[in-house]
Amino acid sequence: MQGERQMKFTKKTGVGLLAAAAIISTLFAGCSAKEETETVNTTGSLEGKKIGMTLLVDDGLFGTMYDYLETLADAAGVELISDVGAFSSEAQIGSVENLIAEGCDGILYCNFGEDSLIDIAQICDAAEVFWVQYSRDIMDQDILNVLDNSEYYVGRTVENNYDSGSGIAQEFHEKGLSKTAIIGPTPGDSTTDVVAEGYKEKAEEYGMEILAEIRNCEDFADGKKSAEIIIDSFPETEAIIVLSGATGKLEGVLDGLNSKGKLGEIVVGAIDATETIAEDISAGYVDICYTGQYVNPGFSFALLLNAVAGTPLSEEKIVICDNHVALRSNEDTENYSMYVENTADNIYAFTGEEFCKWLKVYNPDADLDLIMEAASNYSMDDVINRHNSG
Repeated sequence: MQGERQMKFTKKTGVGLLAAAAIISTLFAGCSAKEETETVNTTGSLEGKKIGMTLLVDDGLFGTMYDYLETLADAAGVELISDVGAFSSEAQIGSVENLIAEGCDGILYCNFGEDSLIDIAQICDAAEVFWVQYSRDIMDQDILNVLDNSEYYVGRTVENNYDSGSGIAQEFHEKGLSKTAIIGPTPGDSTTDVVAEGYKEKAEEYGMEILAEIRNCEDFADGKKSAEIIIDSFPETEAIIVLSGATGKLEGVLDGLNSKGKLGEIVVGAIDATETIAEDISAGYVDICYTGQYVNPGFSFALLLNAVAGTPLSEEKIVICDNHVALRSNEDTENYSMYVENTADNIYAFTGEEFCKWLKVYNPDADLDLIMEAASNYSMDDVINRHNSG
């Protein structure tokens, strides 16, 4: 089966190291902010490169991710295309096959579960196409071992989900709340599983009780039903953490609380913002929300482009950890919508010029530490300080 799949592809010419050259920066389509007289010493090239990105959906968080990466791709002078809507391992494998068939030199991959990863590694190795993960970690050690031995797997960027989960528990504790509940998607996704782990460990440390944990919430209807079940079964509930608010789950939870007359009474903390998060926080429906994770694939994109250009940043597989941005107040939501995720004005947390500094073809001093520092420093204050100082 795997051999048949591999036969679909024409082996791509491997990305070899090109001879060292001094290239005038203005020859590149991106990073035009450089002085016209400035030269960049590089051993690689991104000319004519095409990158494919798998998206679970093309709206909401994933839509913002893609829009953000389009600005980075434009700056770097590469083409970005997407494949949308694969929610099973078989379909996700098909997504990657489609992108390789389209002539992509690199793949940004967000897996639904981990059981597709070995196939993806084999496919990309056979096609000689570099690939990275975004917004996902790897929990299965056997799968991790396979990826560590995959020639064309570059690495991944994972969200600091543990600290976000524990941060919500701390928020509840500081408000004197001890009777709590958990609502989230089906276990098996590393993102929400780690949020739950961080929350539970911090809750145990504070002596907080978890009255119920509902882990089959995938959409608005599930969120509403889950909240109603918790209120009916445990009316003493004081706070609820929503492990993932995307795809309507948080809106559903709030609607369920409203149907039971508990909206604004039960404290809600969530990962992922709704479109109405500013109003939800202002009205007191949501106490704390961790968001801003749309930047995550940008760090993986930098790793991928360096590899595709022939200037990899490490011989080892790379793991980058980035933060969420915490929203607690009207001031937070106003600053966030103005400086961090202002899609109306095409303003994002990192500019194309900043992104190009992470690529050796544009910045000979680019290294892994530069990208890791940007990811670890990411916060509301970081974004505002960087862009106001510029």
